[in-house]
Amino acid sequence: MPIVMSETSREKIPHSCLVKMQSVYDSLKSAEKKAADLLLSEPTYLESASIIEAALRAGCSEATFTRLAKKLGYLGYPELKSHLTEGEVKQNASLYEDISETDDSES
Repeated sequence: MPIVMSETSREKIPHSCLVKMQSVYDSLKSAEKKAADLLLSEPTYLESASIIEAALRAGCSEATFTRLAKKLGYLGYPELKSHLTEGEVKQNASLYEDISETDDSES
């Protein structure tokens, strides 16, 4: 089943995380899907939220977020959270890396 999400959310979540999410989403338990849905709909919120805050907002347990993070290939929630923040910075940097002062507007 394809994952439906806004373009803004898609830009904020690292590509590798999205690919892994798509591969595991259908096999997630209902509580894990709640955590995944929060990640997909509000990635910016998760960048600053503690695991307790995220679990409360998603309506699941803290352990559920840890399990989801592990299913996505991270050591736990802190690494997932770090990757979200880091991924956004890298993706934004890549937008401008090939622009030079000598480029014209058509380049």
